[in-house]
Amino acid sequence: MVKENSMVEYKKEVDMTNLFFRARSYYQYSYIWKIHNEIGGKFILTHPRYYDNLLDKVGKENVYLHSKRKDLPDQVSGLILEMTLNRRYYLKRTKQFKNVLIYHGMGLDKSFKGRNFPISRYDYYFVSGEKDYLKYKYYSYGLRNFNKRVVKIGHLRSDDIINKNYDIPNTLKQIGIKDRTRKNILYAPTWEKGHGSLLETYKKFCTQITSEYNLLIRTHPYDVKNYKIIRKFIKNNNIHNVYLIDPDEISLVNNLAIADLLIGENSSLMYDWLFFDKPLILVKTSKKDLEKAKWATQEKFSVFACGFKYNPEDDNINKLIIDSINNHPFADQIENVRNSTFYFNDGHANKRAINWINAQLKMMT
Repeated sequence: MVKENSMVEYKKEVDMTNLFFRARSYYQYSYIWKIHNEIGGKFILTHPRYYDNLLDKVGKENVYLHSKRKDLPDQVSGLILEMTLNRRYYLKRTKQFKNVLIYHGMGLDKSFKGRNFPISRYDYYFVSGEKDYLKYKYYSYGLRNFNKRVVKIGHLRSDDIINKNYDIPNTLKQIGIKDRTRKNILYAPTWEKGHGSLLETYKKFCTQITSEYNLLIRTHPYDVKNYKIIRKFIKNNNIHNVYLIDPDEISLVNNLAIADLLIGENSSLMYDWLFFDKPLILVKTSKKDLEKAKWATQEKFSVFACGFKYNPEDDNINKLIIDSINNHPFADQIENVRNSTFYFNDGHANKRAINWINAQLKMMT
């Protein structure tokens, strides 16, 4: 087996038709696009809503639509990388395949909601850092061979950020930002049922922030339905310099790269943002579904230690923005949390993943 920190360049030595990527939603595949672009593989989608998006990206011959009540087709055998963690979509463990849990929220503070999510069902875990390691171990409920299932990879989406693999000029053009002398404030809340703040704060942000800045609103993919509501409000109030971003059209890394400051809450993209070393403001929410275990609440792992807290009822958002951009008082905390939460941070997480996949498939054939 390839060692976890091996940087040997990948050589295509095995049949990648035995490699599959499985998710419920299109956006969850964001963690594996670089792996797919390098070595190929096919896709298993558990929800028909996102079928067309995936067909446009990879072609019909590379997609299986797999409902929760059906066994996998016989031609699906080998290694399955899983981005979803939901009891309704669990696969029965068979000799037909081995499955690897990546999940779609590296470093995320949300809980797995107890024993409804026993990760013992997975053969291996791609672990982004110490925080994820402790979380997976907690939810393994004393699994004896837990450490043998752990594969230390690092943060997959951080590679493009660390290696500056993004296109700022083209992204600004694609979004249509007119006044480029203004700072860009990105507001990227989590989805409504995940206790996101969009419906609570968008009116205040649209009327206050845009007097000085460009406001970019990137909704969670599950909240795109609120676009019409926000557009109507902007039009009726003659508000300028607000740009609504479809997460399926603008890549996350490009979107983060053009921003000077991020406003958000309990979302995994907040941890992607730490790799830019730029200021952050956190909207106070109910946090009902956040992990409460002792290891999860340590400040060294918490994005909530990395920026000013904004209370929609009391605080002046423009004052917090000015203080954050001009002084960047949480720069040290951002660096500390990033380095404590994630392994390596060297821009080679995908190489480690590819090397491991190659070694596994060679052993399985």
